[in-house]
Amino acid sequence: MLKNAYKVVRLILLTVGITYILGCVIHFSSDLQSKDIFGYEDVTFVTKYFTPDSPPFTKLVCCVYFSITTLSTVGYGDLSP
Repeated sequence: MLKNAYKVVRLILLTVGITYILGCVIHFSSDLQSKDIFGYEDVTFVTKYFTPDSPPFTKLVCCVYFSITTLSTVGYGDLSP
């Protein structure tokens, strides 16, 4: 019984870790894409939904939401990337 509980907890922690890392990757790539590299600024969901003074926790929650939605292939519905 304890072995099965360990497997469930390990699976939950692994899922949380993967979604956190993918959320960070999504935010980093979107932030890189929105930089003025070639003389123009591209509109991404980071520049569209957040101001420069937005709290980092809000950005993190939104990026993790996008990673969970992408991994589970449920569809965005309420937000567009």
